[in-house]
Amino acid sequence: MALAYLNENATSAAAANWSDATGFADSATLVLGNSNGSDVVSDVDQSGLTTGLESFEIQATFNANAGQAGTPFIFDADASADAFVRHGGPRRFYYSAAGGSSNCNFLYQTGTGATYLEGGTIDNARVRAGELYANASTVITNATIWGGRGTVENNATGFTDYTQKGGSFTVKRDGTFVVEGGTLVLDIPDTSPTISLTIKQGARVVVLQANTIATVYNDGVLDISRAKRPITLGASNHEQGPYARLVRGSLNHTITEPTYPAGFYSDGDLATGGI
Repeated sequence: MALAYLNENATSAAAANWSDATGFADSATLVLGNSNGSDVVSDVDQSGLTTGLESFEIQATFNANAGQAGTPFIFDADASADAFVRHGGPRRFYYSAAGGSSNCNFLYQTGTGATYLEGGTIDNARVRAGELYANASTVITNATIWGGRGTVENNATGFTDYTQKGGSFTVKRDGTFVVEGGTLVLDIPDTSPTISLTIKQGARVVVLQANTIATVYNDGVLDISRAKRPITLGASNHEQGPYARLVRGSLNHTITEPTYPAGFYSDGDLATGGI
């Protein structure tokens, strides 16, 4: 379908307020382009779509909130494999990927504002700036974090792949984590989480809760000194690189003795003859 813009300063997402006089329709491409502060809070439940949108974009010039807490925009965005929702604005966007297949293929948070996820499944979340918050009803299958900050609440479905290259995030569900930069705080209340954790040089992971982290590769900082309860670390595999630092704290953690790269002692110094 053709590109359609929400009329400037409209407060409703009803069909009459779009440039094509239709707005939400299966396979539509929608843009919130300009606003001087008029929040869009009416007619935001568009869960009647079946195929879903092709794209929904909030541009940097949209200086208003889209949806509100408890009354988010509701629609799915999976009309094609590349279908997406993007928040590039400076204010707040409330979204639930419900209706149809209750799925959003790609969710981008790129502006200085904040996205609040209130349900549905996000196949791929991408954060470059601003803030992202996901409630306990939202499933996020894969996430890549370049910057920004946020919190992902607990859900029984963990991450298939979580990669963080910068920013500061708190995560309360399990999964496979690769932390290449920034700070990740794990605060997972589940008593039997499934966690694989890779920490690269320059990255930091702080564990507040996580009963078991079975697989660990650490070449950055792993801080368990503020853990709320003892942790079993590295039972399946525990490797430390040359730049690793483990901050233990006072609890009686169960830590499997790590293996080290050839040529390095356990304190991270080069072994005699190493280069």
